[in-house]
Amino acid sequence: MDLSLIGRLLLFLAVVLSGISWYYRRKVSVIDNLPRKRTRVNAVGEIAARLSECGEDGSFASFMFLRDQRRQEDMSVNVQLSKERGRTGLDWVLLGEQNVADQGRFLKLAAESGHQVHRRKENGVAYLRVEDGDIMSLFHTITSSYGLSSSSPIEMVFRGFEDV
Repeated sequence: MDLSLIGRLLLFLAVVLSGISWYYRRKVSVIDNLPRKRTRVNAVGEIAARLSECGEDGSFASFMFLRDQRRQEDMSVNVQLSKERGRTGLDWVLLGEQNVADQGRFLKLAAESGHQVHRRKENGVAYLRVEDGDIMSLFHTITSSYGLSSSSPIEMVFRGFEDV
């Protein structure tokens, strides 16, 4: 292989890796600037009601917890409630490693609960969304499938509405 070709490939790879690194640093910094709160699984219904009443499109509450309460921060599960097109829904965002790995689990739980799942993409991020039926029941089914009880603590990041 020609050395100039190797050099061009290395330069290309460096540019791509720099772009990826910049993108994720930007994403993390946006999340880091949002209000963050520790809450409990049994408080999410009240938060969802507040989001539905007061939130505008783009408002959300994102709940993060560790699978089976393991202490691997990079393996946290994320379940989001958001307002989109005037409707509150439950989103399974396909960004985090655990959410991507467990999307089949989410699809199965949603189907078993009688929900219709819509695949969507916004700002380059794919997600699975449920708007029909009792989304809070689905939320509790998901959290209990990961070993959380109603009193388990979870982290919340939110935007677009006042917290309760």
